[in-house]
Amino acid sequence: MKKVRLIMLLMAGLSLMLVLIPGCKPAEEIVVTETVTETVTETVTETVEVEKESPYTYEKLREMSIARTYEGEPAKGHKFAFGNLLLTIPLCQDVQDGIIEEWGLAGGDPDDLLILDNQVDAQIALDNAEIVFNSGSEVFIQFQADAQVNAMIARRAEDAGVFMLGIDIPVPGFPFMGANNYGISQMTGEWLADKVDTIYGGWDNVDVVFICWHPQSGQDVTLRTKGAADVLSARFGETGVLDGEGSKVESLYATGTAESGQEAILDGLAAHPDAENIVVFNLNNPEASGIIEGAKLAGRWDPDKWTIIGQGQDDLGKELLAAEELDVDVDYHFDEYARFCIPGGLAHVYGNPVPSHLFVVMELVEGPQYQ
Repeated sequence: MKKVRLIMLLMAGLSLMLVLIPGCKPAEEIVVTETVTETVTETVTETVEVEKESPYTYEKLREMSIARTYEGEPAKGHKFAFGNLLLTIPLCQDVQDGIIEEWGLAGGDPDDLLILDNQVDAQIALDNAEIVFNSGSEVFIQFQADAQVNAMIARRAEDAGVFMLGIDIPVPGFPFMGANNYGISQMTGEWLADKVDTIYGGWDNVDVVFICWHPQSGQDVTLRTKGAADVLSARFGETGVLDGEGSKVESLYATGTAESGQEAILDGLAAHPDAENIVVFNLNNPEASGIIEGAKLAGRWDPDKWTIIGQGQDDLGKELLAAEELDVDVDYHFDEYARFCIPGGLAHVYGNPVPSHLFVVMELVEGPQYQ
C-alpha cells in the first residue's frame, strides 16, 4: 500500500512541474522538419577582347611625322601648351613655328594649342605655368632657361596631372627633348683641336680659350660647352684643363643672350689685356653675337685672330657665318624640334610610353673661310 501511495505522489509532482516550467508541454506530438541544401555549380565562360596594338606609339607617330602625314588626326580633341624661351630669338621662332605646323598636321585645332612666351624670366615662367595648369592642357612643352624653375614647375605638373616635355633644359621626372649636349661639346672641341694648326700655327700660339656657361642653366646645358675642355685637356695636357692652373682654357659666365655675351667678353678681355689669339665656345648664337659686339666695342676684334664657335645654325648663325665672323656652327635643326615634341606628347595621351631622351640629329657647319 505504501508503494502504491509513493507512485501516485511522484506522478502528481511531475504533472505540477510541467505546469510551472515555461515552455514545457506534454509530449503529445513531435514534428521533425528536414532542411535540404542543394548546391548548384554554374560554369560561366567569359570572352576577353585583347586590345590591338595602339596605332599611336611614339615610334609610329615619329614615322608619321617624318612622312609628313598623320593617320586619323591623333591631335584632334586634345589640348597642348607650349612655353617658349624668348620669341624674339630666331631659333625660338623656328621652334614655335614648327610646333604650330606639326600640331595642325596632326589634326589639332589651333584653339587647343596654348602658346606663351617665358621671356627668359623666371617669374614669368612660373606665372605661365599656372596659366597652363588651369587651362585644361594635357601636355605642356616647356622651353625655359632656368633649371631650378623647371624643377619647381615639374612638381606642380605632377600635382595637376599634366605631362611635360623639357626642351634643352630638363624638367625633372619628364622626358628631355633637344641636343645631346656632351656630344656637341665633343664635336666642337675636336673641331678646334684639329684646326688649331691651320688657324694659329699650333696650340702654343693660342692666348686664351673662353668657354661660356652658367650654373643657372643646369648641368645638362653646361655640358654643351664645358665638355670641349675634356677634348682639349686630352689633346694638349694641363694647358687645356678648364680653369686649371697655368691653363689657357677659362670659364666665361654668360646666360645665352646677346647682352650677357657682350658683358661677359668685356670682363674676359679686361682680365687678358694682351690676348690676341682668342677662342670662344658659346651656348648659342645670340650669345655669340654679343661676344662679337663686345669685342668690337672694346676695340679688340680681329676676325683673323678670333675663333667663334656657335650653336644652333639659326638665321642669326647663318648671317654670322656668311660674314665670316662665326667660324663654325652646330645645326640642331630647330625647325624639327616639333617632330619629336608633338609625337611624344601624343604618345602619352594615348597611354603609350615616351623615351626619356628625344635627341635631335646634329651636324657641324663651317664658315666659307674653311671651304
